[in-house]
Amino acid sequence: MQGEELKGEVVTCGPDVSHFCLTVVVPMAAHDKGGEFYLDQVPFVDIDRGLAPFSAPRIAFNNELLLLTEVLDWTQLFPWAEECNFPRYTFGYADRNGPHMWKLLYPDSNGGNQSPINVTTQLAVVVQPSEPLRWSGYDKGPLSMTITNNENNVVLNTMWSNTTRPYIQGGCLTNVYDLCSMVFHWGHSNEEGSEHTFDYVRFPMELQVWHIKRGFNSLLDAITAKENDGILIVSFFFQITNADNPYLDHIVTNLWRIVQPGTKVHIPPFPLLWIFPTFERDYYTYNGSFTQPPCSEIVTWILQPEPIAISSSQQ
Repeated sequence: MQGEELKGEVVTCGPDVSHFCLTVVVPMAAHDKGGEFYLDQVPFVDIDRGLAPFSAPRIAFNNELLLLTEVLDWTQLFPWAEECNFPRYTFGYADRNGPHMWKLLYPDSNGGNQSPINVTTQLAVVVQPSEPLRWSGYDKGPLSMTITNNENNVVLNTMWSNTTRPYIQGGCLTNVYDLCSMVFHWGHSNEEGSEHTFDYVRFPMELQVWHIKRGFNSLLDAITAKENDGILIVSFFFQITNADNPYLDHIVTNLWRIVQPGTKVHIPPFPLLWIFPTFERDYYTYNGSFTQPPCSEIVTWILQPEPIAISSSQQ
């Protein structure tokens, strides 16, 4: 097999989606029947343990040995896979590290365009863009999906190939914005939770879908550049109903696994359209900031006021 190209495919093979196998396809031109042969599925990593290294197994086949290289992480195995992560900043919401302290630690929070805001609907200026918002790729499933407890929120991250990452353009936007991650904000009761308010009324939950302006390689690049349109965040709001929202099941049924701050687990990947609908018109937009440190005023916000259903048991 020297010089032959090996092809790999990742499939689930364990008791849950956190265990994966690598199926290796080996061209065997010397074999009587020719063609490609699938070796036994080889468990190569337990993702719940952070894609830890493993001892590469040797597989005997037709008196030849195949040595699978040691897998260090997902992106080393598949260099075309990309994941977006928020830079680490120290903050909280307690007396010692809450918003009243951010102005001392993060100078950008002293700016005049800070988020979130209250939307006074009767005073909002109606603007009809010449073209609708255009969403691409949100109906496709990612390579993998994780939920993380970052100590303040639940963050939904996805991994895509470098050609399939969803993006949004058109409407009020003058650039193309690639999907980064999604952050859920909710409160202690059904009367609080969203960061933005409409006529001073809060929704029980707000989902913020983060995007990076095309041309930046990471959130940190966009923050460092300080361009006022470097980030796009689209917010969706959730309203309590009597019935469960089945499209949230993959997230809700796994929340018990990330009770401890700092924990992250993989969940079955699904198209993002399952949890929020795309839209073309009838939204609010303004220029603002991150709602958490470093509070950089580089964010274009789009707020979709039409709420999504969620039950009180799911919230």
